[in-house]
Amino acid sequence: MLAEAYAHNAALTSSKVLKSETFDDYSYSADHSDIEVTDLDLAALLDDYVVTAANGTVTMRMRVL
Repeated sequence: MLAEAYAHNAALTSSKVLKSETFDDYSYSADHSDIEVTDLDLAALLDDYVVTAANGTVTMRMRVL
């Protein structure tokens, strides 16, 4: 999603043209806007895959064989 947003923004940067047409009682204008990365809410999608940082200790459990 992030790569697609960057590609969308890059493609539209080269052709920032406002199109506008008017018919009898109908007007049409097509304007585009850049996709904001913060609006994608990627954190909600990645929460299940985030690994918490280790606390820096090692616990060894040994048992008698």
